[in-house]
Amino acid sequence: MDITKIDKNFETKKSVNFEFDEYDASKYPFTVYGGFCGPRRKFEKMPVDVAEKISVGVLWGSGCGAGIRITFATDSEKIGLYAKIRDKNLMRHMPFTGSACFALTEYEGEKSDFIGNFVTDMTEGTSVCDATIQVKGKKLRYYCLHLPLYSGVDDLVLRFDRGSAVSAYKKFENKPKILYYGSSITQGGCASRADNSYQQLVSEWSGFDYKILGFSGSAKAEDGMAEYLKNEDCDLFVCDYDYNAPSAEYLENTHQKLYRAFKSLKKHKNVPVIFLSKPDGLRGDDGEQRFNIIKKTYDDAVSRGEPVALIDGRKIYPDDAYSHCAVDGCHPNDLGFYFMAKAIYKAIKRFL
Repeated sequence: MDITKIDKNFETKKSVNFEFDEYDASKYPFTVYGGFCGPRRKFEKMPVDVAEKISVGVLWGSGCGAGIRITFATDSEKIGLYAKIRDKNLMRHMPFTGSACFALTEYEGEKSDFIGNFVTDMTEGTSVCDATIQVKGKKLRYYCLHLPLYSGVDDLVLRFDRGSAVSAYKKFENKPKILYYGSSITQGGCASRADNSYQQLVSEWSGFDYKILGFSGSAKAEDGMAEYLKNEDCDLFVCDYDYNAPSAEYLENTHQKLYRAFKSLKKHKNVPVIFLSKPDGLRGDDGEQRFNIIKKTYDDAVSRGEPVALIDGRKIYPDDAYSHCAVDGCHPNDLGFYFMAKAIYKAIKRFL
């Protein structure tokens, strides 16, 4: 049975024929946050030549859209999107709307509202998103387009009713920027929409900009990654790679080392750092050991008078919802991300 024949709300909204003006979304008046347009990939978070020296996983993850946002303003009543998707991901446990589709939100002041998803074609072998969202009323609105969490994007164009006003909206200009480094959870697995990652929730509550360096299965605090992180400009750093450290011993050999590398430059002397342990630390046998390793980095930093905070991942989910916060016992669903955002935002408020 095709459910869309019974319930029209399950139909995928496709492209609508209308007369439009078309814009390259990587150029003015559109503003890209959380990433940049590189010479070899349209949207990325690390240069290809840097990422490929670290690992195949880092190379792939640095080209995914997690955390990359495009802001603009328009009075068009229709917004169309056409994009070529790179490495489209159809996963058994993550909603397709989060892994390979675009989310459109509207800002009214600091308040953000979800408008709709631009849904990529799910047909195997295709790599195109061609969809239209209709809004009510012709007035100037301020938008943020969120790129897919687990897919790369090439040749992204936006379409508006012919003759509509389209202008710049520099939502995060001169705002504090948070840098996140970590695993698949940091990358947004398994949020139902591209705007439901915990980083975006923190941004909506705080108004801050952010950059996600989340690498599914590949956040291992390599020397090359430490070198890259220490040169990133940010106002706060969230370090959350416990999941991808292959063992407690590996975590012990890299955790303090990564932190000290980040702090080695003068520009990061007063940048606060928030340490996280993994939120499913109660499931394994080494959760306590891993947490104590991270706490040792934290305690040593406190003894030196450095601005740091520590979040025990095992306490992020409330007891009465603990078993409902992940899709597979590991990767958070939207509820899990909400509680992660609350814990991180509480820590951030101490510093920014």
